Amino acid sequence: MSTKIEKPQNNRLRALSIAEFCLAYGISRAMFYNLDKLGTAPATINVGRRRLITNAAEDTWLAAMRVAATSGGRIV
Repeated sequence: MSTKIEKPQNNRLRALSIAEFCLAYGISRAMFYNLDKLGTAPATINVGRRRLITNAAEDTWLAAMRVAATSGGRIV
């Protein structure tokens, strides 16, 4: 017996793997880890052996990137 898992109404997953996030934003995994080392990557959570980026963390990161783009490129 299999259970069908449905996507949320807005067709957006609740969390992305690092690979899914990188694919969505067109960056390499190496770039993600460089951003992480600099402290400018989105926050992640550990679920078992997986490291995930929640929608909230993605939205917060995207807002910070927009602010940085309009304020001379500095991420604070």
